Amino acid sequence: MLKYCKISFNNYLLTESPLNISIDEYSPIEHLIINNEFDIDKLAVLLSYIPQLRRLSFATNDKTYLDPNRWEKLILSYMPYLRIFDIQWEYFPQKNVNTTDIFMIESFRTQFWLERQWFFIFTLESANDDCYRVLFSTNPYRRKSYTLYGNLGKDMTSNYEKNSINSVHHVYIKQEQIIDDDCRNYFPNATELTLSYN
Repeated sequence: MLKYCKISFNNYLLTESPLNISIDEYSPIEHLIINNEFDIDKLAVLLSYIPQLRRLSFATNDKTYLDPNRWEKLILSYMPYLRIFDIQWEYFPQKNVNTTDIFMIESFRTQFWLERQWFFIFTLESANDDCYRVLFSTNPYRRKSYTLYGNLGKDMTSNYEKNSINSVHHVYIKQEQIIDDDCRNYFPNATELTLSYN
């Protein structure tokens, strides 16, 4: 019985074609990973066939995913057993932080998210004169890999000062300036490191 499913596809193909599922049975999948783009309007159709989902992992740069109210409705309607909500959004908006961005991250701090212990970090990064924002979920004790964005001291100390991320085995570092001798204190069991500079 299939419990784990990872989907990777051409984003243009899915955008142009409808998501037709013509089965009368539900899938026993409990862990779903979707890489690349997936039209959020079609997500409800897919989720309606996997009601046992316990873990959902996404990586996207589609700003339509940044609506916490939409996610709350999807979770309550289609994912009653969801325990791990592992999402990373990376997108390129205006160069300056605006009030919409600030309101958006605050919207992910309502009682709905806090009760489930789903916390998010919002950072502003820059690469080649372009600014982009990264919003990602932080449940470090559940992760096998972890990506560091921006300033390690600011993000890590405020959130994980008293709790090393023991489950992490693979660390991704996105910017040179965050490399610090203190990294080893946060990831004592890491055995793999990937460096990526823009």
